[in-house]
Amino acid sequence: MARLDPLIQALLHCESRLSAWLNESALNAELFRRDPLTAIRAANLGVDEGLLGELEEIVTGIALKLKAG
Repeated sequence: MARLDPLIQALLHCESRLSAWLNESALNAELFRRDPLTAIRAANLGVDEGLLGELEEIVTGIALKLKAG
């Protein structure tokens, strides 16, 4: 089996804890809808900050492409 990208692996690893955090309150879910990266940080899931920075770059790049299109 091919090795998973570290970012994908980290996100899969924390998925159930993030889901539980989102279900704790409507405010948590609203924060995630508005700013997923801030929500992931607020949930204190232990995702490496370097990986979160990588995710932020990817999401920002996609947003810029959508605005340009």
